[in-house]
Amino acid sequence: MPTDNEFFEQLQARLAADPTVSWTAEETSISRLTEEERRKRLGYVPGPQDLSLEERERRSEEHRGLVRSAAAGEWNWTNVDGSARSFIDPVRDQKSCGSCVAFGVTATIEGAARIAEDIPYSDPNGNALPQLSPAQLFYCGGSMGCQHGWYPDAAFDYAENTGVVPEWCFPYTPGNQPCNLCDDWRNQLTIISGYSWTGDPVIMKDWLTTTPLTTCFTVYDDFHYYAGGVYRHTSGGRAGGHCVCVVGYSDNEQAWLCKNQWNTGWGQIPRFENEEVQPHLERGYFKIAYGECGIDAMMWKVDGFNSIYTQ
Repeated sequence: MPTDNEFFEQLQARLAADPTVSWTAEETSISRLTEEERRKRLGYVPGPQDLSLEERERRSEEHRGLVRSAAAGEWNWTNVDGSARSFIDPVRDQKSCGSCVAFGVTATIEGAARIAEDIPYSDPNGNALPQLSPAQLFYCGGSMGCQHGWYPDAAFDYAENTGVVPEWCFPYTPGNQPCNLCDDWRNQLTIISGYSWTGDPVIMKDWLTTTPLTTCFTVYDDFHYYAGGVYRHTSGGRAGGHCVCVVGYSDNEQAWLCKNQWNTGWGQIPRFENEEVQPHLERGYFKIAYGECGIDAMMWKVDGFNSIYTQ
């Protein structure tokens, strides 16, 4: 088995030798971790109604070369209509805990709430919505803990039946925390009215023009070195399952734009080919090709809200 340095050198050589490849690899904050630490930053375990990771990949492969949808050929919730209006909160860090589902679902709910209230991040009128608590979703919502991971349906069920408090009511710390909410938590809830899922990528793109989505996919070893472009699995073995928030798509690049939760020392700035870099955006996002690694086998969306907590 090659060392990390040997794997990185071989990966770069493969990327350079293949003219069809459109992503770049660098040493990142994630690639520098041990294999065990990298694995702790995943955490998707298929639920009772979910497809296996292998079946997700098989279904997703059928979506390569997608027919363009009736919706706009490109969408990006971090840069709506090229106006630099972002409805997506800053990139966060799940750290050494398999809580990716809680972060991906929280990011989706946050974005959907901002859109419903028409309050972009850094709203020029001074309006604000708080970041929500992935800790509550994960530690109070019935997950099996950091070592075991979770699945989206359970997280969305909790957000519908109980709701999610702001981050300040239950700050996130990696590790198996007790469910320890603030005293006034019942008066600070954002509660969704329901959620839906689809396995049709045309519907996914139509949904994305109205709200961000949650998805899960297979992470391979080369993904840890991702530093920009449209990712396609090139080399390395399977590391595990992972969930993130999808914030856009591009038919021109044949790619989904996703917000990860590995902080900003990994990934790229969230833009497509013809978009200018906005000053308030940081790395931490990635583009992944349609039909790759199970990314579009299934996606989830928020249908609406029973309540949205505002500051």
